[in-house]
Amino acid sequence: LNSRMSATLPLAGIAALVCCAAAELALTVDKTTGSYTLAVDGNVWIHSAPTFVTVGSKTYSTKDGSLKMESFETGTGADASGDFTSTAIYWRAGDVPWMTQFREYAGDSTTAPMVVFEQVYPEGAIGTALDPSTPYSARDNVSSSFPALTPKGGEGNGYLAFSGDMTGSRFEYGNYTGSSTDIPSKLIGVTGFGPLCAFTKDLSKSAVISSFSQFMAASNGRTNDGVSYGLQGSITEVPAGYSLSFVVAQSPAGGVQAAFEAWGDRLLQRYSKEREVTYADYSLNFLGYSTDNGAFYYYQTEDHQAGKRGPPYTPGKTYEETLIDVKAYSDEEGIPYKYILLDSWWYYQGEGSGVTNWIGRPDIFPHGNDYLRNATGWPIMGHNRFWAVDNVYATQNGGDYDFVVEKKGAEPSFRNYAWPTEQRFWDDLMYNSTKWGLFMYEQDWLDTEYDNVMHLNTNATAARTWLLQMGVAAERNHLTVQYCMSHCRHIMQSVEIPSVTNARASGDYHPGSDQWSPLGTTGMFAWAVAIAPTKDNYWSTDTQTGSAYGDFATISEPYNRLQAAVSTVSKGPVAPSDKIGRSDTALILKSCMVDGQLLQGDKPAMQLDRLHVGKAFGTVDDMDQAWVTTTALSNEIAPHATLLGATLTAPLSVSLADLGLSANQNYVAYETNTSSTLKQLNGTSMIDLEVCGKWDFQLWSLAPVLANGWALLGEPSKWVSVSGKRFRDLEFDSTGDETSASVTVIGVEGENVEVAWFGPVGRSVVTCTIPRGSAVSVQVGSAIPSGRCVDV
Repeated sequence: LNSRMSATLPLAGIAALVCCAAAELALTVDKTTGSYTLAVDGNVWIHSAPTFVTVGSKTYSTKDGSLKMESFETGTGADASGDFTSTAIYWRAGDVPWMTQFREYAGDSTTAPMVVFEQVYPEGAIGTALDPSTPYSARDNVSSSFPALTPKGGEGNGYLAFSGDMTGSRFEYGNYTGSSTDIPSKLIGVTGFGPLCAFTKDLSKSAVISSFSQFMAASNGRTNDGVSYGLQGSITEVPAGYSLSFVVAQSPAGGVQAAFEAWGDRLLQRYSKEREVTYADYSLNFLGYSTDNGAFYYYQTEDHQAGKRGPPYTPGKTYEETLIDVKAYSDEEGIPYKYILLDSWWYYQGEGSGVTNWIGRPDIFPHGNDYLRNATGWPIMGHNRFWAVDNVYATQNGGDYDFVVEKKGAEPSFRNYAWPTEQRFWDDLMYNSTKWGLFMYEQDWLDTEYDNVMHLNTNATAARTWLLQMGVAAERNHLTVQYCMSHCRHIMQSVEIPSVTNARASGDYHPGSDQWSPLGTTGMFAWAVAIAPTKDNYWSTDTQTGSAYGDFATISEPYNRLQAAVSTVSKGPVAPSDKIGRSDTALILKSCMVDGQLLQGDKPAMQLDRLHVGKAFGTVDDMDQAWVTTTALSNEIAPHATLLGATLTAPLSVSLADLGLSANQNYVAYETNTSSTLKQLNGTSMIDLEVCGKWDFQLWSLAPVLANGWALLGEPSKWVSVSGKRFRDLEFDSTGDETSASVTVIGVEGENVEVAWFGPVGRSVVTCTIPRGSAVSVQVGSAIPSGRCVDV
């Protein structure tokens, strides 16, 4: 085998070919040069650019021959991702050994075939930064390159690339023409690098490329030859045995939604993280109350001056008094808030507005955080930001814990930020916080801390260690973590951290803003890696006077219904943030049961694939939003679906296939936001979404028609009319000329639930009161068209 010198070899040798039932991913490697191509169904999507690595402050490359190939090795093996075929190339960069390896994993009808590209530093390396005099200046480039992609390959394909903060909320669309500008500079470097999905115009083929390990240090950069994937260019050295990797995973079914989910499944398999564990989080099951940016009580308390951000809050009540009053008001109104988010107004801040002591100030909570917890019964989700250089924890300031403290002026590059370096700090912080009621730790300002701590940008392992220590401490203390202001790399890193369950997936809320709009797209990224996408808070009524915001005199939320609907269908936390006396209780309860349990679909609502194609090729306006989520009550019965259309600049006809539903299944659909339209659908029928804005958005519920002609329409009063939290055990029967159907309804004792059906006798609504035991069987049939309730 090693003596064979042809350009490509069969699977047992150099050119690796991975086949599956629905797709084919083929890698070809040239033994003499180390160059390679990656083809999808015979069409080359990736042509390699030169491979290079920087060691000893010098870059060695295959382009000029300075990177020397020493040997070539093929083999097979198995790891957490399954069986693989490997191709390893051993290089010499000066006197430093370096290895690149291809690992190919087969797929099947549900599992993505993938190729992993790994870089290994067997003996470590020093001088890996591109600019040794000012390493940080090169952080948006890479010092190594494998894989490396030329502009050629995949011409005619579109792409969606996640970029920026808040779970990639500054995503970009485009298409490949073979030009070096196909991938814009905003998709390069620390802020720009995120997972990218390439897809054919007909959506028959799609694949995702991303980092696969060392997510905080793995990055991309641009050279004259194309886009390179490798070690962040500011990192100055790597330890012996250090490796980082990237992956190309192909969707076994085509499409964009399916591609991201199949890619995510591979990551979750590799790192043993589960979506089911994520969604066991308390905040993802119950309604909360928020004081985040955009909330009425954000740096504002009752009776404090309008337009003036505290502290101090005199004249006015303390936060302790205000939030206890929020609890009393919500109880009076029947709003079942089950936890509270405390934003950055409650703890001590020091130099540069960083955290000095993460505990409630006495002017905020005169009786302590635990008093608030006990007085309201609300567990606390606690916000935190970056650490100040004058924090009380660092040994440099008389504290007990090791910190990297980069005080401005100590070195020219320092920017007044600090970073804890030991596990013991996080263990103690989390443990002590559980005593006052913390159930979730929110780490905000992730991008700011990473971008401004030099050590995190120059050390190969520090950033990963930072997040792992935080996550381990949370898990040890039975807490969960929310990420906020994350780069894509933070979200990628979360696959190694089961305690990270959710992340902000759009910008900060401000009443009247459009920060809701990215959720249909960022939700795909989040769901793929077992993160619940978080919209942030919302006002449930339009006018709430007296806030601390600069526009307090004119601020309003005219699209409260859309904000509430998006919060719900995006399958993240739902947390209104109203002023006392200004909540729309009925609107809030459209998201949940009377005990606050959220009623959502099985997945976040995601943008239709058709719109991704249109946006990539410029035929659909960037404003257009059409999202779908589904609920499967049984493996034997087709799923229910919820379709949201908003800010549509042109009419959009949507088929069952567009929604991921079978064209062989008949459905009944009704629009619930602006009309009571009821429509029967088959494989050739369309739902016609009209041009609309934010107030007149359209929300369609689709129910599968059972084999005997009945269809469960669910709860028309809820945003998601059929949720797995509310309904189970959907059954039907036919005996002679008689037909019947039944479903078990879950709720709170004494709760009245309206259940709508459509059947051979038309539409009917059955109202049942949940009995003791929290479940009732709702039954309809040709003999009982008005239905009945039977205690379970």
